[in-house]
Amino acid sequence: VSAVKAMKRVVRYLKSVPSMPSGAKWEAGASNEFRFYSDSDHCGDKRSSARSHTGTMVFLNGAPVYWRSHKQPETAVNSAVAEIYALSETVKSAMALGSRAEEMGVEVDRPLCMQVDNAAAVSFQRSTCPQSKVIGWIDAREARVRELRDQSKIKVVKVDTSVNCADILTKGLPTYKFKHAMKEIRGWEKETEEFTAWLAYMQDNYGE
Repeated sequence: VSAVKAMKRVVRYLKSVPSMPSGAKWEAGASNEFRFYSDSDHCGDKRSSARSHTGTMVFLNGAPVYWRSHKQPETAVNSAVAEIYALSETVKSAMALGSRAEEMGVEVDRPLCMQVDNAAAVSFQRSTCPQSKVIGWIDAREARVRELRDQSKIKVVKVDTSVNCADILTKGLPTYKFKHAMKEIRGWEKETEEFTAWLAYMQDNYGE
C-alpha cells in the first residue's frame, strides 16, 4: 500500500512538469548510464548563516532521478573544505542509489564517476595533495572520508561550472544562468511525446 501511494505521488509530480525529458527509462540486465554531480557554495548566504550549502544531483539515462540541497552542519573555513564535504555527501547518496539500482536489476558501472567543478576536491579524493591545508580541517579517519578515497568505488573528475547541474541547488543564479542550468537538466534537444503519451495512458486507465 505504501509503495503504491509513493508511486502515485511521483506520477502526480511528473504530470505537473510535462517538460521533463522522456529519457527516464532503464532496462533490467542492460547497461544504464548514471551521472553524479556535486557542488557547494562557500558562505553564499552570509546575511542568514555562515554555513555553506551542499547540492547533489543524479541522472539516470539523461533524466534527473535524485537531487538534494541542504545546509552543511558546520561552517567551512574555505571553499575547498565546503566542496570536499559536499562531495562526501554526494558519494554517500551515490553508493546508496547504486545499491538500490543493482537490487532492481540495473547494471551499474563502477567506479561511480562524481563530477565537480573544484580542483581541490579532485586532488583530495585522489590523495595527490597530502600536505594540503585542508588536512588540518578534515579528519582522515572518518568513515565518509575513507569511502571518499576508496579508488575502487568512485572516481572524481573536474567539469566546468556551466555544466555542473548541481550548481543550481547551492545558490541563487541570475536568470540567464538559471535558464542555462535548467536546459542542462532537462536536456537541450529532448522530445516529450513519449512521456506525454505515457501520462495520457495513466490518466485514462488509472484516473491519475
